[in-house]
Amino acid sequence: TRLSFTAGRPYRLILSNDGKVTHYFVSGSFFRAIAARGLETPKGVIATPRLEAIAIEPGGKKVLEFVPVRPGRYGLECTVPLHATFGMLGTVEVI
Repeated sequence: TRLSFTAGRPYRLILSNDGKVTHYFVSGSFFRAIAARGLETPKGVIATPRLEAIAIEPGGKKVLEFVPVRPGRYGLECTVPLHATFGMLGTVEVI
């Protein structure tokens, strides 16, 4: 997976899980390179969240609103055992 964003532009990243187990969007370096406005969950919106990972439950969806502020390439992965090995990893690029 490769995601690309332009620094200074606002985005809404929709993360959904159609699987049967919880998955994790983990990219601490990317989260430190953005200004997060809010994370929308089924329980409401978390304003200006401090993120290290986003858990997405089976059948769930979360929406991250953010502005990238630091250009670079950042790794991402699902940290459930063996998920990265089977391809649940990628790169986030901020240009």
